[in-house]
Amino acid sequence: MALLTVPYVTPAEFIAHPTYLDVQNLRSGSIDPVEQTGALREILLKASAKADTFIGAPTVGFGAHVEVENVRMRANRDGRLVLAAASSPVIRVVSLAYGASIGALTTYDTPTVWIENHGRTVIADMGVGSSTWSGSLQFGSPTSASEMFTTWTYEAGYPNSTLTADVDAGASTLHLSDATGLLPGGVLRLTEPGAEETITVADDYTIGSTTVGLASALLYDHTSGAGASAIPADVKTGVIYYACAALQRPGVRDGAGSGHKGAALKTSTAANRASKEVDFVCMAEEILASYRRVR
Repeated sequence: MALLTVPYVTPAEFIAHPTYLDVQNLRSGSIDPVEQTGALREILLKASAKADTFIGAPTVGFGAHVEVENVRMRANRDGRLVLAAASSPVIRVVSLAYGASIGALTTYDTPTVWIENHGRTVIADMGVGSSTWSGSLQFGSPTSASEMFTTWTYEAGYPNSTLTADVDAGASTLHLSDATGLLPGGVLRLTEPGAEETITVADDYTIGSTTVGLASALLYDHTSGAGASAIPADVKTGVIYYACAALQRPGVRDGAGSGHKGAALKTSTAANRASKEVDFVCMAEEILASYRRVR
């Protein structure tokens, strides 16, 4: 399983969300704000991973990542391969190889494919009627009775990254920690509280580069570590609720709905903590349910 390294919600985003939770005492015995932010980031990483697990992702779920699938299959009656992706939405197919035997696969990089069903299905045209099928790929016409060994590599999910350097308003280029899933014309949301804005990747962007040209200049200044993400807003809310559940502590409850925006309020029983935790988990999973994998 791929390792999730960037949470779907940044610490700054979580703090700005009106949870009314005390996040300044997460690391006992420390008053260093950097350590407190680091502790919150770990909680958000775990909450993000929990969201991936809930939807049944085989590896990383929502965040853009590379998948490699090996499958035995047959072409359909039109001579096309119909590939059902384990992870979705598929962003692009990096390579595709197939052949009649394991040792006779021919690989094609960046093949032309048709992506449909909300990024869950990929169709590859095998070139019907152009020549004779001879085992490895010859752009011939294998019948539906011919079993083929197929391996394909693709990017799936939503780009999710952070800035690696400060950038000023008016700039037309920024630098990201991870460019997986970025395409020319792609849209990202910069989620720095108080300076949120939507950006579009330039049409001449080189796929894979962490130096990203923009279609238009930035409206605001942004600092290193700020979020740059295409994760849907409802997914972010689900991750926030999972993190809220993890932050419930014995003897305290959140101040949501109390009108109090300071530290968490005292309560008399640990049962309240358990009840709140269950409530937050239920709210998270109600939001994320529509993204669950259907098999």
